[in-house]
Amino acid sequence: MIMPSVCYSRGCKHYQSFSGPLPPESERGDEDGMIGAEVCPAYPKRIPTRIWNGSDLHLTVQPDQEGTLVYEEGESGPRY
Repeated sequence: MIMPSVCYSRGCKHYQSFSGPLPPESERGDEDGMIGAEVCPAYPKRIPTRIWNGSDLHLTVQPDQEGTLVYEEGESGPRY
């Protein structure tokens, strides 16, 4: 079973779920070998591992993201 990201568990309103298989490694920008690609407007190709696993809660704009969206709790709140 593939565990969802912390973005999903925390109920981020920008979270967009899985986008399907990972793009080729040359387009991902990392080598962590994750199986699925969870996305959001800030990371339309793939949420980085540091955010996915909760090491970085994405409370501030990151240099590698697109736009200026950061974590915001959705109307339904956390899903854990």
